[in-house]
Amino acid sequence: MNNRIALTNMYKRTEDNIIWLDLPFLDSELEEALETLGCEDVTTAVIVDSEIELDDYEITEDTDLEKLNNFFESVANIDDNDEIDRLEAIYEVEKDWNTALAIYDDGDYEFYANSDLEEVAEELVDEGLFGEVSDNLKCYIDYEAIGKDLGHDGYIETENGHVIRIF
Repeated sequence: MNNRIALTNMYKRTEDNIIWLDLPFLDSELEEALETLGCEDVTTAVIVDSEIELDDYEITEDTDLEKLNNFFESVANIDDNDEIDRLEAIYEVEKDWNTALAIYDDGDYEFYANSDLEEVAEELVDEGLFGEVSDNLKCYIDYEAIGKDLGHDGYIETENGHVIRIF
């Protein structure tokens, strides 16, 4: 993921006094940027622009740089596209990136990639959630009805077809 922010000195806002920092950044990179901008410390630096690949991730002038960097350090450690899909699906349900990351990190969810609730129902029957069901009886199971019930039990289809259940 390529994410970055533009910083400037809150007392010297000009177009030529902006530094872009990739997220996550090292402490030394931030210190160097602050020095170049003439900032006494992080409290006199403000974010004036950003390029973020996560949908709806909002950054303002008041965004805490340390918390922002910690978040993107955690996201940077997720290097598998399937795992990013999981995080994005959780975000779609929670509508808050920090909450989504906490749920992802804690593992407090179930995830079914590229599924709908009927497919999840079939998978749960195959896994034995309803006990041992012989193959000759599986053709009589109403997976659509089970899928509807799963929807009432907290299973949610997200925009990209992933189904999750958050505990």
